[in-house]
Amino acid sequence: MSVLKTVLFDLDDTLFDHRHSSRTALGLFKIRFAKQLEQVSLDELERANLEILNEIHVHVLDGSL
Repeated sequence: MSVLKTVLFDLDDTLFDHRHSSRTALGLFKIRFAKQLEQVSLDELERANLEILNEIHVHVLDGSL
């Protein structure tokens, strides 16, 4: 039986660069839907994505989503 010796928490993106991953994914999304998103900058897309994530995060935490 192994004993847990270490637990890591990444509270401020020091271990995993969430923004880089998100922007990369959003950039690919923008390419995939280039025609529909031609007037939307990557920064605008990122802001909208963060707004949606912030709105649904509470529901994820309470288990309703």
